Amino acid sequence: MLPRGGVACLLEKKNPKDPVQRPKKAYCFLPLPFETNLPVHINGHFALDHEARRNLWIDEAGHGGYRSDWNSALLSDVVASCYLTMLVEVRTFLKLPIAQGANPCTENEILQKIEAYETFFPRQPQTDQYWKTLVDSVYQEINRRELQILPVVRRRASKRATVADVTWFPPIGSGRQQAFFNNLASTGPFAKSPQKNTDEKQNKLRKRFEAILLESGFNLVAFSLALHESFQRSGVTTCSISCSSVLDFYGTFSSLDPLCTIAPTPCDVSETAAVFENAFGVILVLRYCKGAEHFLEKLPGLPLLLTQDNCLQLFSNREPKFLSRYLDLLPGSPHIFLHEEVYRSIFHDAATLKSSVLKPLDPGAFAANLPQTLSRERFGKAEFVEWYPDQKAFPNQRWIFRAWEFLHEVVRDVLIDAQMDEERKVLQVKAVLGPLFDWSILPVTETRRIRRKIPLSLLSLNSPTNDEHFLVPLMHAASVLDFTNPDSASRKLVEVLQKLGLPELHCTPLSATSSGLSVYSSSNSVTLARMLVSSLKVPASLLTSLDQKMTLDPHSIRGKLDPSDCRAILEYFSRSASCLQDADKSTLRKLPFYLATHGGFIRLDDAKVCVLPFGIPRNEIDVLESELSVIFVESWLSLSDLFKFLDLKCVSAVDVSCTIILTNFSILSEEARLVHLEYILSSILADFRIEDGDKQRVLDCLRNTPLVPSADGTLQTASCFYDPGIDVFRTMLPDRNFPSEPFDSHQWITFLRKIGLVDKVSVAHFKRFAKEVADEAATARTQDTYEKSKVLVHHLFSRHDVISEGLLHDARDISFVAADPVGQHLQALCPPFSVETIEAQVPFISFSGAVSTDHKEIVWTKAHLLPKWADPRVRRYDLGCPDLSRTDRYCNDFLDQLQIVKKPSVDIVIRHCQAICFHLENNREKGIASPAHCPTVVSVMESIYIFLQDNAMISEANKRLKTTACILVEGGKKFVMPSQAVLELYEHLEIKPFLYRVPPEFGKFRAFFEYLGCSKSAGLTHYAMVLEMLQERCQNAKLHPNEVSMCCKAVKGLFEMLQEDTEDVAKISKLSLPAMHPGLRSSDTNLTTIPVTFTQVSRVDFR
Repeated sequence: MLPRGGVACLLEKKNPKDPVQRPKKAYCFLPLPFETNLPVHINGHFALDHEARRNLWIDEAGHGGYRSDWNSALLSDVVASCYLTMLVEVRTFLKLPIAQGANPCTENEILQKIEAYETFFPRQPQTDQYWKTLVDSVYQEINRRELQILPVVRRRASKRATVADVTWFPPIGSGRQQAFFNNLASTGPFAKSPQKNTDEKQNKLRKRFEAILLESGFNLVAFSLALHESFQRSGVTTCSISCSSVLDFYGTFSSLDPLCTIAPTPCDVSETAAVFENAFGVILVLRYCKGAEHFLEKLPGLPLLLTQDNCLQLFSNREPKFLSRYLDLLPGSPHIFLHEEVYRSIFHDAATLKSSVLKPLDPGAFAANLPQTLSRERFGKAEFVEWYPDQKAFPNQRWIFRAWEFLHEVVRDVLIDAQMDEERKVLQVKAVLGPLFDWSILPVTETRRIRRKIPLSLLSLNSPTNDEHFLVPLMHAASVLDFTNPDSASRKLVEVLQKLGLPELHCTPLSATSSGLSVYSSSNSVTLARMLVSSLKVPASLLTSLDQKMTLDPHSIRGKLDPSDCRAILEYFSRSASCLQDADKSTLRKLPFYLATHGGFIRLDDAKVCVLPFGIPRNEIDVLESELSVIFVESWLSLSDLFKFLDLKCVSAVDVSCTIILTNFSILSEEARLVHLEYILSSILADFRIEDGDKQRVLDCLRNTPLVPSADGTLQTASCFYDPGIDVFRTMLPDRNFPSEPFDSHQWITFLRKIGLVDKVSVAHFKRFAKEVADEAATARTQDTYEKSKVLVHHLFSRHDVISEGLLHDARDISFVAADPVGQHLQALCPPFSVETIEAQVPFISFSGAVSTDHKEIVWTKAHLLPKWADPRVRRYDLGCPDLSRTDRYCNDFLDQLQIVKKPSVDIVIRHCQAICFHLENNREKGIASPAHCPTVVSVMESIYIFLQDNAMISEANKRLKTTACILVEGGKKFVMPSQAVLELYEHLEIKPFLYRVPPEFGKFRAFFEYLGCSKSAGLTHYAMVLEMLQERCQNAKLHPNEVSMCCKAVKGLFEMLQEDTEDVAKISKLSLPAMHPGLRSSDTNLTTIPVTFTQVSRVDFR
């Protein structure tokens, strides 16, 4: 049996009027006696039951077999493939457009053909497993092959009729290839309704919405939803339209490859006639999409935002539009509002406020866009604007009513907050309405009275009034008064205030939409306005009103009141002083109702106000009053509480001195200054009745007040001058740094010390003075420089506990100390350490590294010498030691901090010794080592030998002297190397200048000399050394007679030593002996003198 199968369908009826559909059957060569419930006949080589062969083979329950597998394979592979081929061919037979550019058809024709085409699809659920296998295979194979089998019909404009295009899509696709089945009739806001009237309306809405989707480019399948369900039953996940899919579709508008085809935005909605056409079309789409989860979060980027100016644009969280029912307040800015119809239809619920693309209208945005409706030049300059409530142009009474209704809605939550007191509510309301403070939107009236000659008590009853309307900026709302129902106690005050022409709140525009019959009234706006304006029940608010009136028109209240009126206002505030705050003081002082001592009513403002106590000198007090606005007012008993609140009380002499006289001391004449200072000195500081705290306060003020004239005539504080009784200051500073007459007397100096006169030398002072002395000594020293140095050193030594304050550490490196001069007898031997460029001048040195002058002979060339008057050890009892019992330790600490060398080091003495030896030897020819200097040389070298013998016998540094010509011989005329000096040698055996005996007077340094390398007696090496030195000096030249004599002594000594001891021969590596050229004797026998030269022993021929 071959796997053959086929599908047959009815394409045409001979009698189209016969609606009866014949049942479709299965065939196995011959028809089988059962129906398939399919829209087509099925033929195939099936495995039939084994007896009747009237049905397809059915296995027993729970048992599978090859026959059932055969049938299933035949249906799923062969017959299903034939079914797909049939569907493709039928579409062609029905002449449904497949490719673009096919013959145009009307929309109705195409939809009829599609409806007929759909009948060939197996849409009924199958109960038989074989036919279910076939149906599932057909739909699955359609999906596997991605057959473009789903039609989407779109209208195409044509002059003849409504022409439509068909586009075919696969069951499952993405992007442009994704199609959606239409389930709008069953779900969503446009679903069918059981009520006929409602269903007709829903049908119209649904058709309109479908048209919008198709025109937008949405792929809405023309097949019924039954086919979608068939795909789903077969496991093919086709899509049906949903709120999310529509949102995602419109969300591609801003992408690089958008799916929706709306006109470029922003544009007028009428320009999208093929899609939305008007606001209603946009509302339909939003109405459907609103059912999506997270609808508000998905709005950004959708081209579905319609503003009040009918402009279609993108929803944007960067430029959210306003959602408000008060868009009529800003007719000049329709582009900032969501379209009114869209707002009412879609975004009317409270949840919309959470959206990032829409936001409520707030005072800030209202103020920012108000210039497009009201003229900023007139209404936005924070000025009073004359106003006519019945005018047609904005702002008329209806506009004001709506504006305050809007403001009340903005602050409603604040007004109803039970946890907040009234004061906090007012502050919060003002903070919220802050952006509108420059705009004149508060309606007020000002009463103009015509004064007549009638009793004052009848003024309010008989004087005609004229009310003028104004709009007041919210900034100046506090200048408006609310005179609602004044009590009898306040009636007099109201009359006085009305004389001043203070603006009154006009409640009518706030409570009614028109001045005639109220169309709509509300008291909420009036309540809000009363929170912002002033009231007699709150003294601070009346004070604010008066302040605003004076600020806007400084001359508006001057001259309008008589003395009793002025007193009435001040008495009102005096009675209410307990209700006032400190912040109200400045405003009260601005009121021009205070009686001055010179007569007339004045305002206190920020001027100093006081009553002078008895005893204060009146000298130039008028200057202080006029120049510095110090006002003296008359006192009223009935205003005592107010004066007390404003701190207008009789001030004390201390207060006057500190706050008035001393703070303005410079404007007084010299004579007046002295008078006031003498008063302070004699009547305040010397008065035992004045408390010490007040005296200290005066002293503090004096300390900070410039009151002492300087050299250029300007006043300086006492701290700018120095006490002339301090030696350091008197020595180091010029006269201009000290108080001049008359403040140089003992009485005034004592007084000035109390208020800051510098009478102590600080660490900074000392370091500055020391550096000045060092600089002066280096550049232009005089005899005063030496005096300054001694004064500073004396102060440093006598300064109390100077060790603990760290001054010694800072001062030790400053060269401000005049060094002890090196005597001429020493300078003749060798220049001293750090010779000054100017001859015969003592160098100025620092303490650090200086050596006491007691050691001058052993260090003068390598260290500074500290004079005795600058040596702490010499002046140990002059030191400012806080504990006299510890003077020695204090002195040692003093030396350590100054880094004064207590005892010269071996190294410095050795270097000093070398310097002297080198200098004398190098300058011998210049006569430095003359007989006159020899005793000095001997004395100096004895001092050096003594120190080194006591301190340097084991010092490594002492080894340097072994190679230095430091042994003094010839009575102080010459230095030789230690190897050239012998401790025990007869004088006639000396071979000068090569071999010497150590002078007998230096015998006490025998141990030290031996350490340096001096031998006890002359040996073989000494004579070899002499010969070597002679050879080096003479080379190959002929020896002079003296040299011959020295040579003979050395040779004699050499050979004598060889006879006595030959052990030292090994120590001689080189030996030079005198020799004679061998040819001289044979060629010239008449020579009386034999020419002798030096020759190496290896080259001498002994004959």
